[in-house]
Amino acid sequence: RKMRDTARAILDLEKQVAALPNNIPAAIQLARAYAQAQRFEAFDALVDRLIRSPDLPQPEYLVLINFYGQLNRADRVLALLAEFTRRYPDYGPGWYQYACILSLRGNCLDGLAALSRAMQLDGVDRQLHQAAAQDQRLANCRNSPQFPAILNQGGAAPAPAAGGGLPFQLNP
Repeated sequence: RKMRDTARAILDLEKQVAALPNNIPAAIQLARAYAQAQRFEAFDALVDRLIRSPDLPQPEYLVLINFYGQLNRADRVLALLAEFTRRYPDYGPGWYQYACILSLRGNCLDGLAALSRAMQLDGVDRQLHQAAAQDQRLANCRNSPQFPAILNQGGAAPAPAAGGGLPFQLNP
């Protein structure tokens, strides 16, 4: 019965999204339903379509990245964060999360560059600096000689308007 209800809900959402392709809330609901139903091919296709849309707001873009984080799909998180930082180059938490996933992947060259950008964009509250000092996702790059210097830079930018970063924790 539960599977039938889920299938019916997905069908209803698919109809809504087909009728109004720019209905971002319905598309996000559909993406969530696909992920929960483990319909990953449909999920990936929908997310790819959504991120190509210039109408996709920053918070919803982050929601989509979080879905992949919750699914532990580091490949997609990495690709989406790379695109996110190109689209929103002045959003420090996006750069910070990008640095974390690059570090988890052992790519310290690019990870430290992303972390440096995040530190430059950190607000006066220095939340990203505080997080970076303790975040275990950065452990692979922490021994780099540049790491302490990166943590000592920046931190006077205004706080980002869209709120905090991404709450998921990918496993190394």
